[in-house]
Amino acid sequence: MTGGGIRLAFHYGRRAASLVADHLTGCGPAPEYGLVHELPTFRTKRLLRFALDRAPPNFLINLALTLPSARRIAEQIYFHRRGADFDREHYLRILEAEFVSHRAPANFFKNSEH
Repeated sequence: MTGGGIRLAFHYGRRAASLVADHLTGCGPAPEYGLVHELPTFRTKRLLRFALDRAPPNFLINLALTLPSARRIAEQIYFHRRGADFDREHYLRILEAEFVSHRAPANFFKNSEH
């Protein structure tokens, strides 16, 4: 899977070849004039690249992450409880029952000839 570059290269390469063939047989304009309006501009990608190129240096980002507000945000994202009525013991019983039900029978390996 690619980010779309290969697909676009094949698509517009085929289109450019068709325009060149049309131009050489006298059936169309110069390929650069026919293709210029069809090519994607990637405005959003260029804008994101511009913003990332001008991002603050890492030491400022690291400094911002040491602030108490950043710590609270990180705690909410990474260490929150999944629901207010979460019962840990009930959850562990469910996991144990699921584990036991998928376990191989006790005599499964006893009569093995290997």
